[in-house]
Amino acid sequence: MPDTIPYHPLSPPDDPTLFFGREDVIAFLRQHLVGANNTEMLVILGRTGIGKTSVLQHIPYIVDERYQPVYMDVEALDSVYAYLSSLANRIVQRMELIGASTYRVPDFPPQETPDEELLEWFAGAFLDVVLAAISRNRFLLVMLDDFHRIFEAAASQRVPAHFVDYLGDLLKQHDRLSIVVGINVDYEDYAMRHTPTANLNYHFRLQHLKEKAARQLIVEPVTVKYECTEEAIVRILELCGGYPFLLHSICRLLYRHYKNNPQIPQIGVNIVDLVYTAALEETSEIMRDYWQHTTTAQQTTLMALLEFYQENRTQTVSFESLKQWMDDYGTGINGTQLAATLRSLEYDLLVETTASGDYRFATQLEADWLLANTDLKQRREEKSRRRARLIGLAAVAVVVVIVVMLLAVGVFDPSDDTATPNQDAPPTSTLPIDMNPTPN
Repeated sequence: MPDTIPYHPLSPPDDPTLFFGREDVIAFLRQHLVGANNTEMLVILGRTGIGKTSVLQHIPYIVDERYQPVYMDVEALDSVYAYLSSLANRIVQRMELIGASTYRVPDFPPQETPDEELLEWFAGAFLDVVLAAISRNRFLLVMLDDFHRIFEAAASQRVPAHFVDYLGDLLKQHDRLSIVVGINVDYEDYAMRHTPTANLNYHFRLQHLKEKAARQLIVEPVTVKYECTEEAIVRILELCGGYPFLLHSICRLLYRHYKNNPQIPQIGVNIVDLVYTAALEETSEIMRDYWQHTTTAQQTTLMALLEFYQENRTQTVSFESLKQWMDDYGTGINGTQLAATLRSLEYDLLVETTASGDYRFATQLEADWLLANTDLKQRREEKSRRRARLIGLAAVAVVVVIVVMLLAVGVFDPSDDTATPNQDAPPTSTLPIDMNPTPN
């Protein structure tokens, strides 16, 4: 039997026992699924790699046998026919798995069928038969991953504009149907525009794993193969925080190192540092798209945080220090705007607040990626040069003002080319300048 890598940065673990933490989202799903008559979709929100797919695919393990789960990733689908035919096939497969009769399930209409006829067929002829066949005490639980792609398809008219509302209407028509969707947080505003996904009471936003779960993810999948020293675990947590993608990424690299060096049964800090560069490259998977969505204010605030970060990777930064930085560099960002921007970066899980109210990057890998892959460093250097020029100009201006004032009181006679004291000027006395250092 081939050895299977237990770490997968962009896909859930094959073994459900390797699902760690997430007690909060499990409680949310159980509360809204078990025994509930859902007329609105349940929405799982989060950044790329935060664990939306893992949560959706773990749902079958947290609900009882009354719920018949059907999972579908809509990423590559781009038409009503593609969406509904794929979903119908998966539903029929689930029916066959539980031994429900599929004899009366109608054949799917041909591909050239108009969209509106397909929608009517699925809502009526198909679902009526399916829900009757799986028995009255069973629920059909549909989980649609990457649901934001449907928002895109509707916006680009690849599916009817009302397609999302149509899916929501299915819940009103069939009381034994529930739908849970995973949506990238970058599309949260799209979710708020559509009634079936707009109710905040049915939203759950995934956060980083807590330290206990993060440690479990690092250690438990490889317990029988090798161990990580406490120093190595601490270093991994500094680099990755509780971000599942980053944890899986660096742990996969460590696992590969072990496979190539099985004679070394212990992972130390030196090996973590050895795979750091590769982990930083893989961080692009989550940071590239995020960076493209950042605002100018967010980029400027990240620039300020990076300057403090470079001085000390573990230090926290007070709001007052960040505000002073904004003022010193003439960014035009006032205190209210800075506070709002920091909240948005916290909301995106890029920045976190300490117990003392200071700020820091949530993970060192994300901060290091910003330093290595954006022009923030160049912009910061340009601002430094601009600030130095402004200081120089200000100094020149001060000197000019002093000279003008001295001329105004007649200390210098600009018409005297020989530097001989002006005979019309009042007598002056020369003060001796002591060039010797003043004793302490």
